[in-house]
Amino acid sequence: MAEAGNIDAHGPTPRRSRSAESDFEAFEEPASDALIDAESAFLELANTLPQMVWITAPNGYHKHYNKHWWDYTGLTYEQARGEGWSKILHPDDAPRAQQRWNESLASGEPYEIEYRIRRQSDGSYRWFLGRALPRKNSRGEIIEWFGTCTDIHEQKMAQQAFKEAKEQMMRANSAKDTFLATVSHELRTPLNAILGWTQILAEEKVSIDEQKHALSRIQRNAESQAQLIEDLLDVSRIVNGKLKVELAPTPLSHIVFAAIDSVMPRAREKNIIIRAAGLDHEPTVMADASRLQQVFWNLITNAVKFTPASGRVEINVQQADESLQVSVSDNGKGIAQEFLPLIFDRFSQADGTSTRSHGGLGLGLAIVKHLVELHGGKIEVKSDGVGYGSTFTVTLPSTKLKPLVEKESPTAEVLAPDILNGVRILAVDDEESAREIVSATLERFGATVKLASSVIDGLRIFESWKPDLVVTDIGMPGYDGYDFIHRLKMMMNVSADGNTDEFGNRTPVVALTAFASLQDRTRALAEGFDRYITKPVNMNELVGTVADLLGTTTKPQ
Repeated sequence: MAEAGNIDAHGPTPRRSRSAESDFEAFEEPASDALIDAESAFLELANTLPQMVWITAPNGYHKHYNKHWWDYTGLTYEQARGEGWSKILHPDDAPRAQQRWNESLASGEPYEIEYRIRRQSDGSYRWFLGRALPRKNSRGEIIEWFGTCTDIHEQKMAQQAFKEAKEQMMRANSAKDTFLATVSHELRTPLNAILGWTQILAEEKVSIDEQKHALSRIQRNAESQAQLIEDLLDVSRIVNGKLKVELAPTPLSHIVFAAIDSVMPRAREKNIIIRAAGLDHEPTVMADASRLQQVFWNLITNAVKFTPASGRVEINVQQADESLQVSVSDNGKGIAQEFLPLIFDRFSQADGTSTRSHGGLGLGLAIVKHLVELHGGKIEVKSDGVGYGSTFTVTLPSTKLKPLVEKESPTAEVLAPDILNGVRILAVDDEESAREIVSATLERFGATVKLASSVIDGLRIFESWKPDLVVTDIGMPGYDGYDFIHRLKMMMNVSADGNTDEFGNRTPVVALTAFASLQDRTRALAEGFDRYITKPVNMNELVGTVADLLGTTTKPQ
């Protein structure tokens, strides 16, 4: 713009009195007293407005700023001279504002722009809507410009917040769609293998070796699908604050070795060597053993997954002050530097495309981080980039180190093949396949099993057969497992304490259900079920539970 001109009496450096020659006389013929009075009234009115008001000559030469402009900007007359006015605009907006103003001066078109102006009081920038309209004489010539700057900062911030929220929602929707597609793919993949191998087994000409191979593949894919479902449930528990741990002093080596044992079959397939070091003593931690094993199982599984054949995975335990550090290192694929900050985010995957080399939902490490923090610890990751492997380090509070004691490698308890001989069991489930697997499992250990497809059938068989124990589903059409337990109590004339009938007998009832939340478990036990087992059922868990409730014995290996 042109150099600033005279500033009116309301400005910081007045140069003329009311009786002096008007500022407008430099650009127009001398005005009458009535016109001067009108102009004076206009300028006084402008000073009362909450907006910035300004007037320029036809060439952009500034003639007047109102009081609000001076108060807001804090500029003096000397500072406002020439291009001084542009110094209060945000650096990103000043060139655009100057260009737009020059275009309006050249064309005579109204001026309108949004820009940020610096405030004197705190140096912050606020958004304004700048507008200017030309005033023309009777010959159509522009004789001056009237302009305003209106504060639109709150409106602009609201628009920006709305835009960001919309973009975030679009990203969330996109992530949700991607995640749902991933879930569908990851659940269908093992299901495809299960169905395919099942169809092969249904053929008449299948060798014993083929049967063993098919069954091993069915088992592995079923376990994979079960793990995916459990991960989804864990994330749901985390989001709702329902994931809990029960801490107790636990030997760390038992947890680490158990995690290694569960991963070894996959490691052997790829000829990957797993080494563990630093367990010369028996370090103990306050831990929920199953949940902490989940942490190391996940880390070691990932290491094996992303390490090429004939690679290595190393687990190292170190004492650090009052804590224990467990690191899981590999010489595998490594992690891109830009992905490292996102590695523990839910649903984040370094490669989420349809051409990715490795499956998964992107939930495991998010669950691991949450579980470690529930144990009062922290987890960190380091990688020099793609192709250089990675190291995950879990730091946990430790208890005092115990001297090394000789111990046997942890082995699973082996159930005696006749542990349920003579036991009569009623199994109630509306799904035929579920009834069959329960029956086949229990009968292998000597039990006699009768099956019922509904609550009504189950109650009828119970009344006539008087089984020693009942295994029942909860979610069934018509009457569910809760209806069953309520009616069963009435049939047994259960006393007020819920323990015995009039003869002192109590038939144990086990809930075997796909409802796996903490609330479901709590409700089932409160309603009177003796034990609560979630599907898919582990054979040893089911038989061991039945044996424990009936007081039979197990034989160690």
